[in-house]
Amino acid sequence: MGPRHAGVIVAALGVCVASHTWGQPTPDAPSAENTPPAARSPSGASPGLEVGSQLELTLIDGRHVVGELVEVSDTKYVIRIGEVETPFEKSDIRGEPRKVPSVEESYQQLRAAIADDDVDNRLQLAEWCRAHGRIDLALWETDQAMEAEPGNPKAREMHTLLVEQEKLNRASGRSEKDEALAAQALKARLADGARGSFPLLSPEQINVIRVYEVDLRNPPRMVIPRGVLEAFLDTYKGKVISGKGTVPVTPEARDIFLHQSAPDALSWFFDARARELYPKVQVMENPESFKLFRDSVNRTWLTNACATNRCHGGEDAGRLWLYNLKSATDAATYTNFLILERFRTSTGAKLIDYNKPEDSLLLQMALPKDQAVVKHPDITGPARGRWRPVFTDARDPRYQRVVEWIRSMYPQRPEYPIDYVPPVPHSASMEAPGPR
Repeated sequence: MGPRHAGVIVAALGVCVASHTWGQPTPDAPSAENTPPAARSPSGASPGLEVGSQLELTLIDGRHVVGELVEVSDTKYVIRIGEVETPFEKSDIRGEPRKVPSVEESYQQLRAAIADDDVDNRLQLAEWCRAHGRIDLALWETDQAMEAEPGNPKAREMHTLLVEQEKLNRASGRSEKDEALAAQALKARLADGARGSFPLLSPEQINVIRVYEVDLRNPPRMVIPRGVLEAFLDTYKGKVISGKGTVPVTPEARDIFLHQSAPDALSWFFDARARELYPKVQVMENPESFKLFRDSVNRTWLTNACATNRCHGGEDAGRLWLYNLKSATDAATYTNFLILERFRTSTGAKLIDYNKPEDSLLLQMALPKDQAVVKHPDITGPARGRWRPVFTDARDPRYQRVVEWIRSMYPQRPEYPIDYVPPVPHSASMEAPGPR
């Protein structure tokens, strides 16, 4: 398996984190001699339920919930999802909880799919290990990568940083969970270090956008804690909601409300405009509209053409500065979306037209100038002459996918309650004539 398969392994890493579905080892899986000692003897943890274990619960409505077991009693499980402890009645759960594989077990599965000499994917795996708090496994992978390619600069740089992180962890006596959080923070700092800190949306802010953009006809996985449902019932009890009826008051009606599916409950929140409760809804995956934005806009032409370091991704960005690293991550995807959503040209025009997607400046300025209704402004300064159209014409499949994405968004645009100030390059002038 060579570098051209890097995308496959990246996708596999995403699967391990999101759905815990493991692929089968390839025929050329590494032998015991080529695997780290820590991974040859995975922990023989008891198959029973233990506090601190990662569990997957299947609810009677078909939803799947993954989190850390906090408490188990005769009647309920309490699962920590993110930072929120959420109780689930056993009567609401189908079958027995499934214990999610440990980091070591997940690592073994991923490692089995990578050839020993596949340096690019081994470095991807090292990043995964670091993000999950296993600096030791990450170091082992980078050591092996450097042995295979002694001159690989990325492997050398990563190895140096991992050694530094390991020293800090030992000196501070931090727990494995603390190490994982520190590793994620370090990874973000490293990504931005060369050009200063680029502010990215937090997981909480990303969750807020997800809630606002949920399509109830095709909802993503979500959880609404019982306490949040009860807060809705207490706040809006007896209120008549157009299209829904009266918010339940009697114990019997309240009980029925509490046992409905999360999307059905969220529809009540939407119709009641209960925006104060939106941040407490936990949307566990991207809505379809944001999958489209990530795959058809952000990780393809937006970061590769518009957000290069010499254009909208660096000091020559003008007033519109986009994040051009780790384009498949949620932080990059949602941050760039919010920047595009809120940006206004010097005339006050928006970049995205949700009513007439084809008229969006985001699309028009990416067309050849002889085909665009609104042409991309001329570029001056160091980047002069570097602009190239992204699309060949309006029939370009990439152009059509962007139109599809815009149409998939909620047309009545909300004002997200998110305090975010986008970065402005030092060279940018407040009198800049719009996006460049």
